[in-house]
Amino acid sequence: MIDLLTVDASTFGQLRKELLEVQNDAMVGAHEGDLAAESEVYTEALFDPSVDWSYCTVALSRHEGQAVAFVLGRVRPYTHQGRDIDLFYMTTFTRHAWTGRDLTTTGFRRVALDFGVRRALFARRPGIYVGLCMSPFTYGFTHRRTRGLMPSPDYEPSPWMRSLYQELFGHRLNADGLVVEPRAGRLDDRQRARLARTASPAVRWFLQRNPHFDQGYGLPLLVPCTGWNFARSVGLTAALQAKRALGRRRARR
Repeated sequence: MIDLLTVDASTFGQLRKELLEVQNDAMVGAHEGDLAAESEVYTEALFDPSVDWSYCTVALSRHEGQAVAFVLGRVRPYTHQGRDIDLFYMTTFTRHAWTGRDLTTTGFRRVALDFGVRRALFARRPGIYVGLCMSPFTYGFTHRRTRGLMPSPDYEPSPWMRSLYQELFGHRLNADGLVVEPRAGRLDDRQRARLARTASPAVRWFLQRNPHFDQGYGLPLLVPCTGWNFARSVGLTAALQAKRALGRRRARR
């Protein structure tokens, strides 16, 4: 875990370079144009100096000195309709050769725990997670672990949440209510087979809303950062990792 708000300029520069390398490897050229240039623009947005980040921490996974995955958590204060809140963003990338190894799941748990503890100790205003979902599995993961997910097939948000959603995303939404990014989800044959046989209503709903997710289309999400949501999400994530680790251990015997 590295706090990017407190590292020196040299360390920050090196970390930024590593994150960009992971991002370039993970991204799919979903659009015409220079992928490297699009990736650079995306990285700049992650560290926009005009944003007053109150939290900016990365969980970086390395193998033999090379960065292979990261989860970056960021928080900024925000006011909507006179209500002060914290907006929590989480960005994840994994080098293509390292997908399916729970690196993102581990990084998510570490960042969520770190941020959750800080909120419990220091938070004085509500928090809202702001995400852009580009994977049916990620949507199913989020739907199972949280209450109040917007949009969702089984949750009706308040007028205030609808207004916040429109304010944050309205200028970026296309006619289908999606955001186009210079990246896309990659599914291998195993994941495609899993997707074809899934019975998850949430995953099926996501596919109806965003059938071209693998071409760079993302569905914006909002989730209240409540204690229940953090505890359930972190707990289920840890249990899933333990189950997978046990399965791998048994397979090696």
